[in-house]
Amino acid sequence: MKKSVGLVLMVSIQGEKCAVLQRRGTYNFADDKPESFPGACQVTAHGKLEEGEDFIPGLQREVAEELGLVLSLEPKHLVLLVEEKKDDTPEKEGKHVITYGAHLYDASLDLLRKIRLESGSGGLVLLPLSKLDQLLPLDPKADKKDGIKDRDTYKMFADEIAAVKLAFEKVI
Repeated sequence: MKKSVGLVLMVSIQGEKCAVLQRRGTYNFADDKPESFPGACQVTAHGKLEEGEDFIPGLQREVAEELGLVLSLEPKHLVLLVEEKKDDTPEKEGKHVITYGAHLYDASLDLLRKIRLESGSGGLVLLPLSKLDQLLPLDPKADKKDGIKDRDTYKMFADEIAAVKLAFEKVI
């Protein structure tokens, strides 16, 4: 079964609650090929678990890899936003995906200044609550290869949109 974990960081910038999103870059250096859905937004950090790895340690590793941050992410600091579990079928391998939310309001700007993104990242995006209604689902056919050219467009996979919306509701 494939397992993956994600994180939506919430911060306060100039008194407004914001979700920290990451834009997909144009090239995937890990796989040495063009990135799919270039320019699309994603949760702050997300990735596959390694064999035998649990969700929280996997989340800490992904945050360190993608953001260059070592955060003490304990379950008491995390809010479960989305959990999707699909069992194996003869046609497809099963999957288990968990996306957490966490708030870093007290250290928002200091934390954001410390982020060091991977070379393949398209950068960070701060999505304020006032623009939450501008999140749009990706079109798998149109957006996969050509990507999102307009940087004022916030397009994401539907499950990640759900996680971001829940982060605004549940993460204090």
